[in-house]
Amino acid sequence: IKHMMAFIEQEANEKAEEIDAKAEEEFNIEKGRLVQQQRLKIMEYYEKKEKQVELQKK
Repeated sequence: IKHMMAFIEQEANEKAEEIDAKAEEEFNIEKGRLVQQQRLKIMEYYEKKEKQVELQKK
């Protein structure tokens, strides 16, 4: 029975590690997506500002 308990515990630990790894991967993917999205917004903002400055110079 001890052998069986140890086996079940090891299986549970492996499953928990898999879940942690998957969660970490999903987090990194989502974080990268959000960072890229905000980077594009910032670039668009400064492009608009640059155009406004050029129009004011004319």
